[in-house]
Amino acid sequence: MISGLQWRMAPAARLFIVVSVCVLLAVAALQETIIALTFSDAPAVAAQVSRRDARVIDALQLQMLQRRNLVVSRQMLDQGRLALNVSPLDDTPFVIFGKYALQRGDFPSATRLLEEARRRAPRGQMGRYFLLDAYLQAGNMTGAAGEIAVLVRLVPETSALLVPIIARFADDRLAGPALRKILRRDPLLRGQVLLQMVKADVDPRLILSIGGVNAPEGDIADWRSALLDRMVRRQQIPQSFAVWKRFTGLPNSKALLQDSGFRHTGQMPPFGWNLLGTGDGVAEPVRQGGIDVEYFGRGPADLARQLLVLAPGAYALSFRAMGAAGRISASISWEVECSSQPRQLVAIRVANVSPVGAITRAVFVVPSEGCSGQWLTLKGYPGEFPATLALNFSDLRLEHVR
Repeated sequence: MISGLQWRMAPAARLFIVVSVCVLLAVAALQETIIALTFSDAPAVAAQVSRRDARVIDALQLQMLQRRNLVVSRQMLDQGRLALNVSPLDDTPFVIFGKYALQRGDFPSATRLLEEARRRAPRGQMGRYFLLDAYLQAGNMTGAAGEIAVLVRLVPETSALLVPIIARFADDRLAGPALRKILRRDPLLRGQVLLQMVKADVDPRLILSIGGVNAPEGDIADWRSALLDRMVRRQQIPQSFAVWKRFTGLPNSKALLQDSGFRHTGQMPPFGWNLLGTGDGVAEPVRQGGIDVEYFGRGPADLARQLLVLAPGAYALSFRAMGAAGRISASISWEVECSSQPRQLVAIRVANVSPVGAITRAVFVVPSEGCSGQWLTLKGYPGEFPATLALNFSDLRLEHVR
């Protein structure tokens, strides 16, 4: 309990206490403004906000980036003005004023206010994000690229939120060079952006100009597989094959069948082997060349496949199959069919099986139209009762028949 004697102090001291209390109240109001902008639907979390707790501030900033459409109210503006009076060096009032100008469509004012917020707090993430928004809406691509570069370094967790923006402006005459410089420094971000560009149906030539053909250290291959898959689905077979050869470092490869010995199964599909493992069967490469296959006979299964690019004409497919002979109703076959339509060119059921291996060969013809790509697939078919079929395949060959 404070006694009356304790309050009998100099007027200057009392004034200092009153001013201090006002400042504390203003700071509290300022915190409430930030909370309202970021956690208006999570008061339990907002109650824990502390301007000195870096972890909480990071969470605040991340929420802000995820909620750019929040509206600044008149009450927030009043609190911002009060905070500016008691703490004139703070950046947050300018963030509030800039966001308010932004939501009114006054981009020159928004830019001026948010640039002032940035000057006061160069590491202020909310202000920079809204400034990026202002630059983009005003068409200032150079400024936008600079803000993206800083935000990616300040808050790596928000990179995913910036991916659509970067992908959209990667080909912009002004922003493009700066954005590409950012992507060269961050392989993970580059992979995310390129994957977004593939999904957005961006021209493959632009994607390749940014991503390159040689995977840098730390790069992710998802965008490469996605690009090839998109091109194949659109039956751009020769073009996608040319891209695949550049990716794999085989630009001059003239082989009809890639990696016939299954020794380089790391080559990406679809023009490299895709060895499929499911509950119905599995195919695995062996050290001496070839693949071991276990098919469980429970349902139809694709065990291995590769996309071929054969010109019209006649071809011979041959292979050696080894395994224990037995009376099993399940079967395995090598099949070739056109990629653009369900047109089977050949199906070679594995019948000559012995412990020492037997060669099987068949000839098929690629038609002159409607079959620019061909799927070579090892398939399993169930019999009357489930039973495991274990085989080894080697000496797989594909030859042109003249």
